[in-house]
Amino acid sequence: MLEDAIKWNQKHLEHPMPETPSTLLVEFLPTLLNLEGHRALDIACGNGRNSKFLAQNGFEVDSVDISEVALSLFSHLPNINTFEADLDTFRPQANNYDVILNFYFLNRELFPSILNALKPSGIFLLETFIKELDGGNSSQIIDEKILNDGELERIFSDFKILHNQTSYITRREGQEAKIISFVAQKR
Repeated sequence: MLEDAIKWNQKHLEHPMPETPSTLLVEFLPTLLNLEGHRALDIACGNGRNSKFLAQNGFEVDSVDISEVALSLFSHLPNINTFEADLDTFRPQANNYDVILNFYFLNRELFPSILNALKPSGIFLLETFIKELDGGNSSQIIDEKILNDGELERIFSDFKILHNQTSYITRREGQEAKIISFVAQKR
């Protein structure tokens, strides 16, 4: 954990993350606002761009990240509870959230607890890197941190899939990488 915390603290100091909320989150805000409850979890929240957006729109947000530097940027804001945690061991409380966000972080061991942490009708939003159809890796990230084609559909097979789209982004280093934008609702 300490090694990861140091790495991410340094990254947030040297290369600030975007401040604007995810386009996927903005697009699905009307759907999220129609949920019965407004309690959200932002996993690997970074500088809080998505947490802040949800809090400004009436959500109570638990924001979890390993970087104390990133969390300090927004921990003072209303309707946001920040938690410094190692996401290799963090597990959210069961049946506690109406919305769970997971943007550009992948730990497959978290998926079972994410499924359990969502309340009935709760919505999960994810955006991260995915392998090419031929199994290739355009993102230059280690394979264990990249989804395989069809993997989310299998994991969330009991959910109603609201959005499932792949596209390409240009990374800070200039290379293109394939990503998946995925939204699923618990039945």
